[in-house]
Amino acid sequence: ARRVSTPLVGIETPDQGATISLLTRAMNGDRPCLRFDLSGGLRGLNELGKGEAEAIAKEAGVSKPDPQGRGTQPAPEQLTNAGELLALALRLQPKSILYICNAGYLFDNPVCAQAIANLRDQFKSNKRCLVLLGGILKLPAELANDVVLFEEEYPGEAELREILLSVYTPAGEKYRWPALSSKEESNAIDALRGLPAFLAEQIAAMSLDKERGLDLDALWERKKKTIEQPPGLSIDRETGTFEDVAGLENLKDLAQGLFTGRNPPKVIVRLEEIEKSLAGARKDSPGDSSGVSQDALQTLLNAMEDNNWRGLLAEGVPGSGKSLISKVMGGQFGCLSLSADLGAMKASLVGESEAKVRNFVKMIAAIAGKGGAFFVATSNNSSVLPPELIERFSFGRWEFERPDRAQRLAIWKIHLAKMGLHFSDEELP
Repeated sequence: ARRVSTPLVGIETPDQGATISLLTRAMNGDRPCLRFDLSGGLRGLNELGKGEAEAIAKEAGVSKPDPQGRGTQPAPEQLTNAGELLALALRLQPKSILYICNAGYLFDNPVCAQAIANLRDQFKSNKRCLVLLGGILKLPAELANDVVLFEEEYPGEAELREILLSVYTPAGEKYRWPALSSKEESNAIDALRGLPAFLAEQIAAMSLDKERGLDLDALWERKKKTIEQPPGLSIDRETGTFEDVAGLENLKDLAQGLFTGRNPPKVIVRLEEIEKSLAGARKDSPGDSSGVSQDALQTLLNAMEDNNWRGLLAEGVPGSGKSLISKVMGGQFGCLSLSADLGAMKASLVGESEAKVRNFVKMIAAIAGKGGAFFVATSNNSSVLPPELIERFSFGRWEFERPDRAQRLAIWKIHLAKMGLHFSDEELP
């Protein structure tokens, strides 16, 4: 984009700070690089950028007392008015690069949107560039044809390995730890999947123990807590195994073949009560006037199709084992199992709701990769689901019925054994 003088660039990234650092290093210090955010104001990222930031602050009349008592000096960090900054950006030197953090906050402001549009032709004429960063960038119609969008993915396996070893190796030399085995290294990388680079580095560092080296259990636990931060996501910790479930033999056989095959899933994603989460998404049902359910449906459909994610639809009465079977699959085969409530991802603002669903999909893609996620969607009534969604669950619809007497007897025995109680079959109800 820089080589062809692209003036307006948008980057969707899970780690804006790391992205800015990476791009600034790539510029080799031969052009001014500046950063702006609504709290920290404007600041230069290299020597040329610092000079430009001070010149713009002087133009804006923003100053602070000189620490040596020589009057005042420019204070670019106090320039926090985005509209004013974007207007003054026209005065930047040729080849300058201006990064705007959390740019999505500016798009609803008509002054800022117009100021960004005004930069296009002026910046292109002398190779300046405005870089808009955010987790999800929903460009307004006025800018959709002016800004070139890029999407930075979560760190892949090679990057995570580099991050892990950059933390472990210096500490290992200091405390004389043995080198990580290939199995330990693979397990640690799996634990770091789905995390931004900075967060992966911090979690890896916090999971080092002076005596034991890398604590894989602590690493996984911190990763799980990180996944649970966004609303609507939770990790199944007490998963159990198939021995904890009576009946459902056909589904157990399916899971056995799936997880012992050539491409076993890396994560199980349970979509709880999906017909309620996507209420109003069908064209022939009472609509969701906000468009949030329709957008969540489209995002999920595209993600499952593009990533070759498989799944099944578990339909039946409450308490029939729909959620339980997905939990024990994770415990039985040592696979990460999580619950996703799409309804809980909805927020008061339409754009915020859409961003949460997209971030959820990105996280699953980073953890699982192509073909690595298996979805179990629970439903009490799948007839209200859109047919295109049902088709995505390639392992079909599975009916969960009320257990008969023999199954209830088996269920009783499982729970009695857990409690250390003993009754004969005749004593059980």
